[in-house]
Amino acid sequence: MKYLLSVSALLTFVLSGCINVPESAQENIATAFAEDLQEGTPAETNTGEDVSTASIEVVGGNEESLREFIKQWFMPVYPGGSSQNMTVYIGSTPKDIPYDLPTPDDARIIGSITGSWVDYMLIFDTSLPSESIHEFYAQTLADKGWRAAPTNQGQGGFVSQSDSYSGYCHEDDNAFLNVETPSISDEKTSIRLNLDISLHPSNCDAAFIPSGYSYDKLIPQLEAPGGTMIQGGGSGSSDQDAEVTAGLQSDLSPVELVEFYNQQLVAAGWKMQDSGSGEGAAWSHWTFTDEQETHWLGSLIVLKASADSDRLFALLRIEKDK
Repeated sequence: MKYLLSVSALLTFVLSGCINVPESAQENIATAFAEDLQEGTPAETNTGEDVSTASIEVVGGNEESLREFIKQWFMPVYPGGSSQNMTVYIGSTPKDIPYDLPTPDDARIIGSITGSWVDYMLIFDTSLPSESIHEFYAQTLADKGWRAAPTNQGQGGFVSQSDSYSGYCHEDDNAFLNVETPSISDEKTSIRLNLDISLHPSNCDAAFIPSGYSYDKLIPQLEAPGGTMIQGGGSGSSDQDAEVTAGLQSDLSPVELVEFYNQQLVAAGWKMQDSGSGEGAAWSHWTFTDEQETHWLGSLIVLKASADSDRLFALLRIEKDK
């Protein structure tokens, strides 16, 4: 608790050092951060291994107990959490998939799910590396009426260094296909095809612009260092400011992470005013000018959840220079 209070106070201090945030807002940010760190993930255990290479051992049970486990695992946690009937296919795919989705020659079907957070999820494995799998889908899906989904390059914030995801939109229908390729081992790669057949237009319409302010698009994309994972985040903006946040998992210190992100901000044309570090935290202050010649102030902050934790919180905030 002492550690959380110190970093929360430090966060308030750093925010007030560059950007004129009202005192009440500073207190809300610090309080929300402390609560977020205290909540954590109850069952989360970190072994220090890269998730993509960590082994998973299944102990005990039989077919009946495995089926019961699958049913309970996918059962909605909260009342009203799912309005669809879910079906899990072991070693097979549904017969009603509305599109012909290709797979590499050596792909082996592991299983499928319908009625979950996407309409269809198909899981395979293959000996091909991730890069070759995405090359395969870029070539074969084009012949079947799919085009690469808009990437919304203007959206800034904290992102992982990864080539494991690619999205496609069907040219005739309101359908979206996401191809994920997490590594299973040095010899095998998983292929996860997530198909949604009834999406909001913004998923595949590059011209779609949500209502409200979009100053968060002035924030450049900040790629994480190798071995650092992005575990959720958020963004928001008003007519005067914008901010993006992210939960990180990394063996790097706040100072090392801020220095890594600082290099990318410099490359984006931002000018550093000062930087510093304290107990479990590091920060830097910036200025930059947008295409409309509006002057902005920025603050980058990275905080550790606790002294012996590899979980961190990152915040990048901009405000018009008054």
